[in-house]
Amino acid sequence: MLRVTTISDMHGKHSKLDKYLPGGDVLFCTGDITPHGKHSEEGITEVLFWLNKQNYARIVFVAGNHDYFFQKNRVLIRQLVSKFPKLVYLEDEQIWLTINNVTFSVFGSPHAPVANNNAFLLTDPDKLNLRFAAANHPDVVLTHGPPHGILDGIGYGRHAGCKFLHSKLKILNPKLFLFGHIHQGYGHEVVHGTHYFNGSVLSKSYQFENVPLSFVWKFDTNGVFFDGKDEEGSGK
Repeated sequence: MLRVTTISDMHGKHSKLDKYLPGGDVLFCTGDITPHGKHSEEGITEVLFWLNKQNYARIVFVAGNHDYFFQKNRVLIRQLVSKFPKLVYLEDEQIWLTINNVTFSVFGSPHAPVANNNAFLLTDPDKLNLRFAAANHPDVVLTHGPPHGILDGIGYGRHAGCKFLHSKLKILNPKLFLFGHIHQGYGHEVVHGTHYFNGSVLSKSYQFENVPLSFVWKFDTNGVFFDGKDEEGSGK
């Protein structure tokens, strides 16, 4: 079993999470970590330092649509991340991790629904398919934005998730699917045996509102436990 926490969309307010991160085996972060107004090496380094100091064996993260510095400075970002031994940064790639005697695969991408002037924006179908080419039956998927119709509600029955990403669900078919982007969609849902988590910690108005989602993940049965409660939605 693994002790997992997922967070997203801190937008520079990461220090507000300190007392809500219990520590564990792996911390996942699904983008928009950039402080507003600090699109700089100094600002990014400060966030990376904060991530690395958290009490988790590994911290795996992707960028988001507001993380322009990551898109414009790819080589520098890799150099900065390499200075922090617990951090794993993924951009349209898949890795294997072994933590606490559990070996699992993680695919990560900054992908988010189409919007004007966003970082990592792709609209061409061929380039979109290429973005997910490295995904090979991953156990865990991290994207910045949600698939359409899952934890992406913005009120009045409207959904703001990505339809292209939704079309990939049967192919990706992970045990865990983690994202953020739609702040109002915070929460957990089980669909066809996959656990979906929207880890957005800020409200629509960018105020700290939602505590990080922490749980115990039983890899073999894909069971998820919250705070010692009964197993929820075990599947694959």
